[in-house]
Amino acid sequence: MSRPFVTTAQSSGVCAISSIESSKDYGETAFSKYMTFPTVDHCFCVMEGALRVNLQGADDAVFREGETVVVPAGQAFSLGFESKYVKFHSFTDGNGVESLIHAAGKPFQGAVLPDKAPEYEQAEVESAAARLNIAI
Repeated sequence: MSRPFVTTAQSSGVCAISSIESSKDYGETAFSKYMTFPTVDHCFCVMEGALRVNLQGADDAVFREGETVVVPAGQAFSLGFESKYVKFHSFTDGNGVESLIHAAGKPFQGAVLPDKAPEYEQAEVESAAARLNIAI
């Protein structure tokens, strides 16, 4: 789930800031596969739980509350959710993971994460990634 603070549409493409939430109980997600954002840097600040960041060609690293990781443009990465509840803030200088969530996902009306992961279609994720110039 992505709760945007600022989107690239609102900032004339300059940046996006979003709160992203998920759970290890959901199993594999759209972020389980490596993705590359050729021109977009990401900064993830973990607010709650534990977030696993896999940089292609490097060892996995788990970041916990209060820790921050920066993923430079062009670096392939995947994300894993290592606790029942994970919340991190994503800061990007273009269309990043939050834009992929918004483009491939569906609006969610609830205030808290559901017990079961919402359904998603991998074809929708791949189509949205192609539109946003993201390699999966």
